Amino acid sequence: MGATTRKTSQTPRPRKPSAKARVNASKISKPEPKPHVSKKFINPDTIGKELMPEPPELSPSPIEIYVDVSDVKYTLSMSCMLDATTVFTDTKKFKLGEFQLQNFTGVVIKKLAKAANTAKYTVEWDSATVVISADRFAKAGWISIDVEEESKWKVIEEWIKEFMIKKRVNITAKLVVHYQKVERDDMESSDEDKPPGRGAKV
Repeated sequence: MGATTRKTSQTPRPRKPSAKARVNASKISKPEPKPHVSKKFINPDTIGKELMPEPPELSPSPIEIYVDVSDVKYTLSMSCMLDATTVFTDTKKFKLGEFQLQNFTGVVIKKLAKAANTAKYTVEWDSATVVISADRFAKAGWISIDVEEESKWKVIEEWIKEFMIKKRVNITAKLVVHYQKVERDDMESSDEDKPPGRGAKV
């Protein structure tokens, strides 16, 4: 009787993991469950209000700083012209509200009356202008105003005050009044009474 041989298995036997491998396997973290978020109850009556953004807060308006210019003076250059002839000229310093156009007109009328006494003309108002300027201020920024009546001087002083607030240097207002000569009517009538002379038009 022949001897029996035992077949060896070709499949490797499973090996037990070592203690270190078992420790490392236990350290592998399982994925954390997602937190459960409870849905918030939305009141249908207030859903429109919650979606509307709040209006932005309005920034406070800048506070205007008051500048006292009551003691600040400006230079007023005054002149009166009869056609191309200077009848009156003067230069003075004034505070706001001190100059009176009516007083200036009274002085000018007296000067004009003296100039017209020996002439064959009367004088009539033509125009009056004021030009406001300041040092180191471009000529394009000068203010020119026609003076037709005394109330217009308030507008002129408002411009002067603005120059003072902006701290313009050497503020000057130049007032020029123009009058024109008009031939007297009584001289024309007296000439008509005379007999026509040589060269006179008939």
